[in-house]
Amino acid sequence: MKLLIVSQHFWPEKFRINDICKGLSKKNHEIYVLTGIPNYPSGILNQKYKEDHTKFKEYYNCKIIRVPILLRGKSKFSLFLNYLSFPIIASTYGLFKIWKIKFNSILIFQTSPIFQALPGILLSKLKGIKSAMIVLDLWPEAIKGTKYNFLYSLIDLFSNFVYKNLSLILCQSRAFQRSIQNKIQEPEKVIFFPSWSDDKSSDNKSLQNLPNSYEQYSQFKILSTGAIGEPQDMESVIMLATELKKENVSAKIFMVGNGTQYELTRNLIKKNQLEAHIELLGEYELEMMAAFFDQADFAFISLRNQLAYNMTIPARMQSYTFHGKPILGMANGEVNEMINTNNLGYCAESGDYKELTKVIKKIISLKVRDNSYSLNSKRYYEENFQRDRLLSKLENFLEEI
Repeated sequence: MKLLIVSQHFWPEKFRINDICKGLSKKNHEIYVLTGIPNYPSGILNQKYKEDHTKFKEYYNCKIIRVPILLRGKSKFSLFLNYLSFPIIASTYGLFKIWKIKFNSILIFQTSPIFQALPGILLSKLKGIKSAMIVLDLWPEAIKGTKYNFLYSLIDLFSNFVYKNLSLILCQSRAFQRSIQNKIQEPEKVIFFPSWSDDKSSDNKSLQNLPNSYEQYSQFKILSTGAIGEPQDMESVIMLATELKKENVSAKIFMVGNGTQYELTRNLIKKNQLEAHIELLGEYELEMMAAFFDQADFAFISLRNQLAYNMTIPARMQSYTFHGKPILGMANGEVNEMINTNNLGYCAESGDYKELTKVIKKIISLKVRDNSYSLNSKRYYEENFQRDRLLSKLENFLEEI
């Protein structure tokens, strides 16, 4: 199979599409990736790419076709321009670069916003190629509740155009699946297809160079990994740390990752003198994650109470369950149901930091820690998120559309 993957983000940026390409390439498929230049999440050009971009032309035998795009930058306006630049440039210059290649199918990896799907949809229609899309964010629901009613209506029209012209739609949550099925005339082409974890088990955890502050902390250790931005409801995370401080709870939240609200969060920690209860550790390589999880008591997730976030299963949930960690959460919808229904830990409602503080105090007070949450977490991963099983399903989907 000769497959074109359309994704604004790709290696050296850290997205699950990297592992999808690697897995399909190892199954002897010929993979091409149409993507932009790497600048996520910092907003500036990746330093290694800047030093020598020729080293980033192939990834596990996958051929990478890059188009120039405007960088994310540090402002909302520059981010908006970045969002527009990829679909416009990839749909013109990008399609020109790949026009003579005969593909069997197209796979669109749709992060936010949905405009990123445009190059794949155009090529699909112009050359009669079947196309599929992995939906990671639901649009226009992602901006529902904002004051931009005209923009919402415009994106709704575009979203329906995209869904209508796809042969297959792969949704990472059942809520996404139900929502899209209600919008189109062919609900059978919308399939539940969750993500898996990119994490790896490690046999040399003790040899990993963990931050001293993390490794030496001997009290209740809570680990959060992934993006630090608006969806994560960082205001409520700060309030949780504030409540832990107020209640004199011997617990600390360690956050591994980066994002649009990293600096804002760091400033709030300093301003409110919360260093004893929350710490930002920055980004670390994927190979380090096993060592981080090995020392954590609980993993942590927080999501803002917004329709799109209530309907999603963030990638960190696959990572948490892969490592068999019990989970603490402040979230509604899919994540709340997943944690509480399957006994993976404790999940309060979005923003309910007071309730979660009570839960943490109760856990700490127990003389014997209940390990059933860890066992349930690992079992849930094996039954729902196992990589090889899902990768084979994806391969079959793409060959049969």
